[in-house]
Order: sequence, then structure tokens, then C-alpha cells
Amino acid sequence: MSPEPTDKERIHDAMLEALLQQALRPSDGDQNAVRSLIAKIDSLEVEDSASHEAPSSPLANATDANATTRHSRRWIVWLSTAAALIIGIVFLNSSNSSQSAQASLQKVLQAKSRFRTYTIEMSHQLPIWGQREVSATLYLDDHDQFVFEHPGWKNLGKVWIGGDGEQRWIVPPRGPALAGREAVVARWLDRKDLPSPFLHMNTILNRMGRSYDLSQLPNVTSPCEPKQLKVECLHLKGESNRKDPRLPESIEVWADAETGIAHQVQLNWHRDKSERGPVSWKIKLVSYDDLPADWFNVESHLRFARPVIKLQSAKDLDALDSDEN
Repeated sequence: MSPEPTDKERIHDAMLEALLQQALRPSDGDQNAVRSLIAKIDSLEVEDSASHEAPSSPLANATDANATTRHSRRWIVWLSTAAALIIGIVFLNSSNSSQSAQASLQKVLQAKSRFRTYTIEMSHQLPIWGQREVSATLYLDDHDQFVFEHPGWKNLGKVWIGGDGEQRWIVPPRGPALAGREAVVARWLDRKDLPSPFLHMNTILNRMGRSYDLSQLPNVTSPCEPKQLKVECLHLKGESNRKDPRLPESIEVWADAETGIAHQVQLNWHRDKSERGPVSWKIKLVSYDDLPADWFNVESHLRFARPVIKLQSAKDLDALDSDEN
């Protein structure tokens, strides 16, 4: 017949059961709770060792040896279980954090306001020219329309890029305006050493949700630039999980915790000195001011009568004289 468990063994069993229950209901205090349990059992073990230091007879020695063996086995089981539970708790907390970050990102993606204006401080690395900094402006509305005003590199003049819901368009400093799909805009920008198609806020945030490992950092209190009022902001960070030099290595977003409106977005790329492309973008909300009704149409940004050439694919750009663009 197996000997009855001692009081201390019952305590160990109860603690194991408590750990299992805790693992099924993880909370922010899980790690502290586990540390507390381990410390408690350590103190019980010291007491238990002291009680077996001086056996009084051979029979007591045999009984004590059996108890020690049984006790050691329980300790092995307990330590294995505790290690597995701690690993499981950390994994669950990590999973919960990722899910929370995804939920917060969806809130930012779904946030709407009639109009928003952002400044973009852009650092771009160019062959021969080295690293250049410019300040651009991004205009958004609540119907996924955008206008991007870029001062241009190498003193070539201002470039307007936009989307009106049906097409993407470009108004270069000279020559005809171009309209077509996003691939057309991307090809033209690449030929001119201008930024990648990360022009629309939703494009950035959607890519962040698909191609980045997300984490939600503690909320911060941040001044809202348009009114200089301090508001509580969600803080999300994404680390790229793809080896693609076109993608930012990291993206950080600060958004109003109540409305989900993005107040600031930081993009960082890793570049060797010999590479060309964007290095960093800092996007900041500066205004909710109204914009003209036709602001997102290409015709609103033609300073004089200029044709608008509609292209079906990026290959059609090859047929145009680059000097005209």
C-alpha cells in the first residue's frame, strides 16, 4: 500500500494545481505569481530538510530514504511542470500582445475624418548626391483619396502625386500629366529617384499589418499638432519580417486612443552608403482644415493647359520621352 502523502506534499500538489489554473487564466501578474510560488516552496524545502537531518534509528533511516526519494520525484515533476507553465504563460502573453496590437491597428485603419494634412520630413539617399532631406505634404480625406506634394530632388521642381479613388496620377514639373494604376506611379517615381509608393496612409498601415511583427507599447500622452492639446495616444511598433529593401525596417505609429486618428508615423529603412532609396520618414498631423472639392483631381494641379496621358500599364512609360517627364 502506498504511504499517505505528507502535509508538505499536499501543499506541493495544491501549488501545482494552482499553477495549472493560473496558466489557463493568464494575467499581467503571472510572472510575479510564479516567482512568489517558487519562493514559497523554497522556504518549505528548507524546513523539510531540517526536519530530516537527524534520524533516530535504522527504521527511521529507511523510512526517511523512501520519503526523500518520493519527495525528489515530486520535485522533478514540479520543476518540469513549472518550467513548462512559465514558458506557456510567456507565449500566451506574447500572443495576446500581438492580437491587441492588431486590434489597435485596425482601429487606426478604420478611423475617419473629413480632411487631414500631414507634413513628411523625408531623408533620401541618392547616388553621387548623398543623403538629402526635404519636407513634403500629404493630404487625405475620408474616401481614400490623397494628394502628395513633393518639392522634387536636384532642383527639378515640384511634383504632385494623387489618387481620386478611380486612378493614380502624377503632375511632373514639365510635360504632360500621367494617369493610370499604382504600378504606373511606382515606375515613374523609381525612374526619378523619388520615394516609393508609400504615399497614402492606409497603404502604410495595411502593409504594416501584413508584413510586420507587431507589438503594442504603453500608451503615451502626446500633443496633437493641430490644436496643441495633449491627448492619450496608442503606440504601435512593427518590425519587418521580410528581407525586402523596399520595405521600411521598422514602422511606429502614434494614434489618438479614442478616435484612432494617426498623429505621427515614423518609418526607418536600413541603407548602406552605396545604396539609393529612402532612409527615414517622419509623418506628423498638422491640420484638419477643409480642402477644395476638386482638390484630389489631377486637373486641380495643372498650372496651365497640359494634356493628361492615361497609361494602361507601367510598360507604357517606356514609350514616352523621359525628357518630357
